[in-house]
Amino acid sequence: MRAFRAASRSICTTRVARNCNCGVPEELAKSLMNPPEDISNTAPALERLILVPFTQNPNEWPSKIPQLIPLASKYRGTMTSVLASYSGEGVVSDKIVVYPQGASFESLEKLEANMPLDANVGTTLLICSHMQRDERCGVLGPLLAQSFKEEIARQGLEIKVRLVSHVGGHKYAGNVLVCGQGRIVWYGMVQPKWVADIVRSIAEQTTVSELLRGINKSV
Repeated sequence: MRAFRAASRSICTTRVARNCNCGVPEELAKSLMNPPEDISNTAPALERLILVPFTQNPNEWPSKIPQLIPLASKYRGTMTSVLASYSGEGVVSDKIVVYPQGASFESLEKLEANMPLDANVGTTLLICSHMQRDERCGVLGPLLAQSFKEEIARQGLEIKVRLVSHVGGHKYAGNVLVCGQGRIVWYGMVQPKWVADIVRSIAEQTTVSELLRGINKSV
């Protein structure tokens, strides 16, 4: 595993709003795939994505998160995936969220009983940041999260940003999932220079075709 975190040089030394991967270590940037690599139809076919809230920073998550194993085992072989979700330091959330349905639940028991607390939790960006599964995601994920938060604020939108555990397809890092409006849009090869385009596509209800891995829709 390359020591991307140890790389001190960035591929850019000044902050530029577009076409810039500011803050990305040079060695990491060299390892990332870029368009026109075709990644269409590489997203898993899912009917449900269950987000379990964690207060522990993703850098501290082990490769396999013990608290998720029982729930993940329960849904093994189905079209349901279970992820750990981190909202940020000091942010406490005890709600379980399910996409593409966009519903939140107070507990696993309420989830099993299909008794949502909120049937429309809005749009959320999920960014793979699972360091112990792939260092590229662990380094790039938080950089993308910060870029997305800044761009979302600049465009005046209400979109949540969450760091999540392993989503699959780490060779396509950065992996970003746009959850909302009854679907999950999977993007791969996302770098900071693409952030503005993705945020704009959410507002316009379109997609960025160059980075599109696939779309899961509500059934």
